Amino acid sequence: MKYFTLLFSLFLAGAMNAQIVDPGFEAGAGAGTWGEASTNFGTPLCDAGCGTATDIYSGSWVVWFGGVPAEEVGAVTQNIMIADGDDAELSFYFKIAQAGPGLAEDGVVVELDDTPLWTATTLDSLEYADWTQVTIDISNYADGGTHSLGVTAYQTTSDFFNIFVDEFSLEVDGVVSIGENAALNNEETVVVFPNPASDVMNFRFGTDAQGTAIVRLYNINGQLVMEDQLANINNTTYPLDVTRFEAGAYVAEITVNGVATQHRVMIQK
Repeated sequence: MKYFTLLFSLFLAGAMNAQIVDPGFEAGAGAGTWGEASTNFGTPLCDAGCGTATDIYSGSWVVWFGGVPAEEVGAVTQNIMIADGDDAELSFYFKIAQAGPGLAEDGVVVELDDTPLWTATTLDSLEYADWTQVTIDISNYADGGTHSLGVTAYQTTSDFFNIFVDEFSLEVDGVVSIGENAALNNEETVVVFPNPASDVMNFRFGTDAQGTAIVRLYNINGQLVMEDQLANINNTTYPLDVTRFEAGAYVAEITVNGVATQHRVMIQK
């Protein structure tokens, strides 16, 4: 038991790295991994179905701001965990494909905890005419806590612009987060969201996942605190009520077709 607890503790210690869930938006619109808002469309998340003007850096999904001949406000948000450290950076890919009339009032702002950290307007269209990686120093937020990440775009004119955002990443003291369970590219994997969770944590199974699954939750001491067996998991979402558990770090182990994967998760109150 001591050996298992030590291994579990080492796994969990490595798990407390910086974390963004679905950093490339590959879970798609309405998946719940990101908060989504748009005045005219309901969501700014787009795939090729949004039209021929869709410009994607990688994968199949992107954030598309603007794109309508009307005033528009679009946003994506997520509560992210930032590990305790000395140096932290938030990065993403950004492109202004069409600047419209090029107004200083039209553009994008990136915020943490409602504090603006980076902005670009359509006056910067030449600088971002191609996909460009933007990196922001967020060392002041590297405290091991959960912070609110928000990306909001404002279009104040009916002469529309097209601005795209894709592929976030987070790095603390040289450790890069590629995102936790970002997408269902391997359809037998499962997307876990939101993470951290305070009320309900969802386990979304892919379209190729068949049969049954076993979901187990272990606390920081390696003790099993919950186990449930699911049937007919194909293209389904299993909601887990986490209000009965104490706040803190856990490991969710999901076994599908005899293959177990472990996912570091946080429960907050």
